[in-house]
Amino acid sequence: MPQAQLLNSDAVIDYNFELFFELSADLLCIAGFDGFFKRINPAVSKLLGYTNDELLSRPISDFVYIEDRAVTSKVRGELTRGKPLFNFENRYVTKNGELVWLTWTSMNIDRDQLVFAIAKNITYRKRLEEERNALLLNMTKVNTDLRKLTFTTAHDLRSPINGWQAGIRFHISPMPLIDKEGQRNLTAAQLFARWSFYTLRKK
Repeated sequence: MPQAQLLNSDAVIDYNFELFFELSADLLCIAGFDGFFKRINPAVSKLLGYTNDELLSRPISDFVYIEDRAVTSKVRGELTRGKPLFNFENRYVTKNGELVWLTWTSMNIDRDQLVFAIAKNITYRKRLEEERNALLLNMTKVNTDLRKLTFTTAHDLRSPINGWQAGIRFHISPMPLIDKEGQRNLTAAQLFARWSFYTLRKK
């Protein structure tokens, strides 16, 4: 048989498919409309920690995190009615109880009552997002606390400055016998106090 025909033969195509299926790092699944896995690649059992027999003998929903089961069931129903699924995210529970985030792309073959699906593990990305959101929340709280502290500090400083201004005015007006140097110092102090008051009032 010529090499070109050999490369295009059904045997070679089947072999390449099997190799791709077995070696893929992504989760590759074939599921039935009845809600059971029909075939899975090694990446599925490796991630979830179950044997192939365990994964094939129980409904898929058993492995889905309980809070995600309702929305997963709804989306699966739409999928079996012919609507392709792109980038759907949900959580699965591993055998040791850990949560893993998966993003799914799936399509159905109606005549065979089968769904072909590819899933990627995005747990690491989700954890980074959670850490980022927690950091932003903490920064927002710190910023709010600082604004409150600035307002309180400015308010506390205005009172003594107001009193200082009043005292300076008292000393300037009724003391005509004060020497010129003292008068200049008092005037400078009054201007400084007034500037401080208006600066703090803007905060």
